[in-house]
Amino acid sequence: MKSKINKVLIASAACIATSIGVSLAMSPNAPVFAGSAPSNCSDIKPAFKKESPTIAVVNTDNYAFAETEIILGDYVEKIAKATCSDGVGVFMHLRKAMDPKDKTILRANFDTLYSMAVLDLTSPATLTLPASDRLQILEVISSDSWIPLESSKPGDYEITKEMVGSRFAYVIIRTQVNMQDRADIKRVGAIQNKINIS
Repeated sequence: MKSKINKVLIASAACIATSIGVSLAMSPNAPVFAGSAPSNCSDIKPAFKKESPTIAVVNTDNYAFAETEIILGDYVEKIAKATCSDGVGVFMHLRKAMDPKDKTILRANFDTLYSMAVLDLTSPATLTLPASDRLQILEVISSDSWIPLESSKPGDYEITKEMVGSRFAYVIIRTQVNMQDRADIKRVGAIQNKINIS
């Protein structure tokens, strides 16, 4: 009986949480990877747009995908605004601690600076994690919330659709920092700037 009630509660919560039926669609003129920032940032549109032509049925089988899809769309918009790009294939580097109210990362670290990117793996991407004196952790997350790659070793990492298991991937890199030291935050910002996507 208890098991039946739990299944009903989980399914109901999932439907309520994501019944807005948000889906991601590439805008027709969006490049696979954003290049240099254009001169007029107000003309830039995020590569993804949120659409809700129908209400999606969300259950325990597709909840992870639905949740990740919404989070990816939100990050594309944040990255587009922060980098004056279409938000895909470019890193957004945070230069201060994560906002504790941002629950896309459930337990954010407060001794690291975050770098985030969303990739469209229609074409493979290569991520470069630079050599430095700081611990850096790279994670690649698929559209189904799986983590096909995690590494703390500097080097080049080729990311493909086949390796990730989905067309879109979320990349997060954490770089160790002393948040109490402004000079250290600046030094770590210079390390973040060496992180590259090609």
